[in-house]
Amino acid sequence: MKMKKYMIYLDDGRDCYKLAIPAKDEKAAREYVQGNGEVIAVKEVTND
Repeated sequence: MKMKKYMIYLDDGRDCYKLAIPAKDEKAAREYVQGNGEVIAVKEVTND
């Protein structure tokens, strides 16, 4: 299975974070950061 790279913008109520997450799909990337704040945006950047 080939992994993709996602940039996730996450707001924890105090700060905003930009995270690079390897995952098989967007759902898996969102699950990885679940519980750490509100996901603002997800962007696939595998080829960038």
